Amino acid sequence: MMKLALGRLKVSLSNSKFIFTSLWRGIFSSLNRIILLVLCFAFFGCAPALVNIKIKTEVMHLGLKKLPLKVALIIPEEIENYVLQSKPSDESGPLHIFPLGESLQSISKKSYSQIVEELQIVRSLPKEDLFDFSIEPKIKKFEFGYKGVEFWTKVSLSIRIYDGTKVVWEDTVSSPEKRQATYSASGHFRDAYAATGSVVASAIKTAIRESASKILSLVEIQNMAKRAEDKIKRDSDFE
Repeated sequence: MMKLALGRLKVSLSNSKFIFTSLWRGIFSSLNRIILLVLCFAFFGCAPALVNIKIKTEVMHLGLKKLPLKVALIIPEEIENYVLQSKPSDESGPLHIFPLGESLQSISKKSYSQIVEELQIVRSLPKEDLFDFSIEPKIKKFEFGYKGVEFWTKVSLSIRIYDGTKVVWEDTVSSPEKRQATYSASGHFRDAYAATGSVVASAIKTAIRESASKILSLVEIQNMAKRAEDKIKRDSDFE
């Protein structure tokens, strides 16, 4: 009778050990899956379905001549509110959202205000005699993608200059291809999409600066500046 009881006890203990081992293996397997999932997101950058790109619009000193002119910067509301939603050029990765209109307006204002005495944003072509001339920038082409660990982009802008309601100059300015690695040289990971916004900002700033240089070289603009400078001199002589 004692042997039978001991046998049953061994079987019960063996079953309990099997159940405990199976339960522990299940927990351990689940923990492994969670850890692998966390590592995937932390180190391998499991991409979200949608990425909002932040574009920094601070502009450094351009080092260009400032003219004593009052100028209108034409940014219609549909341009200011323009948001591009697109995938990279190879159609891989998440959908990127770029606030290109706001960025164009901010960078244009901060850049062009360095080459004229007064700059005012308007929503449509102003009436004659309110401004010396008007500038109308528009995004003509925007490309972006990833090459290995680098993000790249190119921007083309259409620029129009108006004297009153008459177009006196029109041109397309393009940035060279801008690139930036999505991780540091030391191998540490960083926010790839922060690098994306930085490269886009750099491309727009480069194109706007080129257009500013071209505007300053226009004969029509130089003549306007000369007339304004002569008027300032005459007014000061009468004081």
